[in-house]
Amino acid sequence: MDILEEIVRNKRMEVARRKQVIPLEILQERCEGMARPVRSMKAALLASDSGIIAEFKRKSPSKGWLHPEAQVSAVVPCYEEGGAAACSVLTDERYFGGTAADLLEARRLVSLPLLRKDFVVDAYQLYEARVLGADAVLLIAAVLAPEACYQLACLAHRLGLEVLLEIHREEELACLSPEVDMLGVNNRNLGTFHTTVDNSFALIGKLRDYLAAHPDRHSSPVLVSESGLKEPGMLRVLRGEGFRGFLIGESFMKHADPGAALRAFVRESRFIYKVCGMMHPENIRAVLQAGANAIGLIFYPPSPRCVPADDGEGLAALMTQLDVRKVGVFVNAAIEEVLRQVSRYSLTHIQLHGDESADYCRELRGQTSCRLIKALPVASPADLAKASAYVGLVDYFLFDTPCPERGGSGRCFDWSLLDAYRLPVPFLLSGGLSPSSLDALRAFHHPYWAGIDLNSGVETAPGLKSPDKVASLIIPYVS
Repeated sequence: MDILEEIVRNKRMEVARRKQVIPLEILQERCEGMARPVRSMKAALLASDSGIIAEFKRKSPSKGWLHPEAQVSAVVPCYEEGGAAACSVLTDERYFGGTAADLLEARRLVSLPLLRKDFVVDAYQLYEARVLGADAVLLIAAVLAPEACYQLACLAHRLGLEVLLEIHREEELACLSPEVDMLGVNNRNLGTFHTTVDNSFALIGKLRDYLAAHPDRHSSPVLVSESGLKEPGMLRVLRGEGFRGFLIGESFMKHADPGAALRAFVRESRFIYKVCGMMHPENIRAVLQAGANAIGLIFYPPSPRCVPADDGEGLAALMTQLDVRKVGVFVNAAIEEVLRQVSRYSLTHIQLHGDESADYCRELRGQTSCRLIKALPVASPADLAKASAYVGLVDYFLFDTPCPERGGSGRCFDWSLLDAYRLPVPFLLSGGLSPSSLDALRAFHHPYWAGIDLNSGVETAPGLKSPDKVASLIIPYVS
């Protein structure tokens, strides 16, 4: 018996016991007197910048206790404040440490759409969900036959509940029906609990083909990627493939402050407006006021924008205070030097702008929690092909115009070369970007585009940026 079979067997026994305590007829009477909820999880995901369904759970069968003392009152309101589009509440006690009371309390505290996350095997659980204040329920195709799934989905709609159907394999699309509001791909194998986000990539093409071939079997469900989403940049890639919802639990709940973890995750998942080559604290403050959300400091002595060794203007003190992306730019530097500057300037990201190898990135990644950006000059498809060696080792690529001096060329490269790029790593666009690039940037589209990198094109002098020029480029870009 695998873990899923064990959970389902136990769930059936649980439901049978609960029916004896509170008969179905009582739940039905309570539901009849309740107004239809107005919190649509599907609509919230479509309207959200983050698309994050933040999950409250205390443990999992594979990892054990994540946050045994977690309280709904301390976590779920912070999810709402932190930018979650919806909240998932685990109500399975034996395997996930949740209770029905958790969902009831969450409903009292927040106005977010709430998903009751459990292993639904009986209509009784849908009436429970409605009484407890859920707006949506999870139906797992691996647990239910297609006809049973359809009947439960229909009942959910009659009760005013939306339906998230979860699949793990293409064959489980047989459970899809027009009553399904959201279609989730679980990246976790529920038999072994092994997790890989590759499952979302493996199934997305098949989902699109199935939806196109069977318009009568669906009502355009919102696609959701579930579990194993540890890197904010991956949301950019998955969104580019068509997913609009992202169910994330462990990445938040393993932290002492899940709400703070969510806020940091949401911030990192947003489009990056990076201004590089900054040297002066007051100029940095002005650039941030203009709309930038990432500051780049260059630690490459030949550059005229290199951070002064004496830090005479208190740059390190300012960087410690700022709650933004802080990127250190290095060129073939010793790892010890990189780590020294990370500590001194409280860097959150490391940009490697030299000939650093994949092995170098692997070693550096093992010694810091900073996110890594690998800059690659692009002049031909062969240059772009070099990126494959860094997949799994860096969080972003920065595609730039080739320049022998490594100081910036002031020119844009041929962005059409990126049309063929489909590695699962988001990228920043760099090279000669200035206010005159605005029309070209508006016209540029790529599903994995995660940000822009500004430098000499917004300067009034080396290391001194024009806030007005920066502000002119801080607009929403379609990706």
